[in-house]
Amino acid sequence: MAAVAGGTYTGDDSITTLGTITAGTWNGSTIGYAYGGTGLTSLGSAGYVLAVNATVDGLEWVEMTGGGSSFTNSSELAALLSDETGSGSVVFSNSPTLTTPNIGAATGTSLTTTGNVISHVDISTPTFVTNSYTITSTDDGKLLMLDNSTTVGNLLIPTDATFNFPIGTQINVVQQGTGLITVGAVTPATTTINATPGKKLRAQWSSAAIVKTAANTWLLMGDLTV
Repeated sequence: MAAVAGGTYTGDDSITTLGTITAGTWNGSTIGYAYGGTGLTSLGSAGYVLAVNATVDGLEWVEMTGGGSSFTNSSELAALLSDETGSGSVVFSNSPTLTTPNIGAATGTSLTTTGNVISHVDISTPTFVTNSYTITSTDDGKLLMLDNSTTVGNLLIPTDATFNFPIGTQINVVQQGTGLITVGAVTPATTTINATPGKKLRAQWSSAAIVKTAANTWLLMGDLTV
């Protein structure tokens, strides 16, 4: 029978050996994970939070900046958010800086925001071959400066079989030269271009937008003439 402080223990005297617990503070590394210790070497400081370590066998301090306003390591934030499926909002006390972000395909019908949305488009001057240029996939969303000098030229739209632009594709064009530019189809019998009063840019510096509205169907709108 084993004596205990304050009385007598009358239970089973057998004890299963768990290991050696050496003296030390509760948060010290001298008390291992298997024996109830944290394995931490310090209590931590302001701007740190406790998290499960990478080997999932103890705790670690995760450093934060600005008094806990943002993570210094994006992978730490991603790890904490990856398992969240709720509909709550993530609130930042300071605006985060995003380097070349890709938000992926939107799941809603629109993106609503307040204030000014600043967007910069790519501008290119296509090369006319035999006085014509056919738009390509890389022109999607661009501003095309159509300069065929003083010679008339054609901006051509290919069929979906050649390249299937997504419905809603918008390409803006400007007639930079004095040679009048006509917007047409590579295969008129297949591709429909709706416009009024005509499909020709009116004069130098006239502009227009071509928008794909359905399969093999485009809308041309802007400073046009017949």
